[in-house]
Formats: sequence, C-alpha cells, structure tokens
Amino acid sequence: MTDPITPEKFDVDAWLSGATKPTRSAKVFQRGDLLAEIDELAARIELAEKAEELAPGETALSDSPNRLRAKYADLVEEFNESALTVRLKAHTKDEQKLITKKHKDPTDAGFALVSEAITPVMSVEQLKKLHSLVGEFQFGAILKAYNEACQGVVEPSADFLPRPSTTAADGS
Repeated sequence: MTDPITPEKFDVDAWLSGATKPTRSAKVFQRGDLLAEIDELAARIELAEKAEELAPGETALSDSPNRLRAKYADLVEEFNESALTVRLKAHTKDEQKLITKKHKDPTDAGFALVSEAITPVMSVEQLKKLHSLVGEFQFGAILKAYNEACQGVVEPSADFLPRPSTTAADGS
C-alpha cells in the first residue's frame, strides 16, 4: 500500500517538471471551393428524391438519388482530405506583451502572436497569406483555438459523449 500524499511529502519540483501550457487545435480546409459544388449537389439530390417519389423509376440514370449521393460523398471526402489541423499553444500575458511590443501595427502584433504559438510553424507572412486564402471564418477558427488555449477552461469536454438513457441498478 502506498503512503497517502501529504503536503510535506509532495514533490512540487517533480510535478512542475511535467507541466505544460494548454494547447488547442483547429482545422482549416484548403478546398473551400468545393463547398459550392457540395451545396449544389445537395439541392440536386433533394430534387431527384422528389422526382423519384412522384414518378418512381423514371429518373434519368445520371440523376438518380443514389448516384448523386455517391458523388456527394466523394466531394465531401475530397473536402475533408484537404484539411490541415493546426495546434496553438498558450502564451502567458507577459509573453504576449513581449511579442506584441515588437510591432507597432496591432494587426501585425496579432499575426506575430499566432505565429509564435502555431504548429506547424508558420511565419507572419505565411499566416497573412493563409488568412487571405481561406477567409475570415476559417482563420477565425485558428484565432478561437489560440484564445481558448490562452484564456479558456483547462479541462477536456465530454459534451459530445452520448448520455446513458437508463440508470444502472445501483442508481449510478
């Protein structure tokens, strides 16, 4: 049996040697252009399904709901394969001050903060180019992950897990 941990026996230095800052992740998609095709295909699937209901078996083979769904699945797969997952490590307020005071322009300072935090490593210029190529929403996901790393709750979330529908015999 191990001895219980007491304040006198706790090795703070050993614990500190394994401590790290929070890191969060975000996904950015290279092929945002596929979203229009995916949207258009979804509308075609709806129309094909309605046509199939009204006149079963009379839909052109190329516009059959199943064939369109297969094309849709292929496009979604291509879109998802274009994803890049980035990780952003938190900065302390002091680190943020040191990084931002090197830049007169607040926008450049913001890009510099993210550049110092992101993996894979990206320069300020690469981040600006990424921002211009993927747009506000996707770049916003990166900024959100950075802000969550720096200021968010430092606990994992299990909100996505299914909740049990019944209680166990022991009441748990």
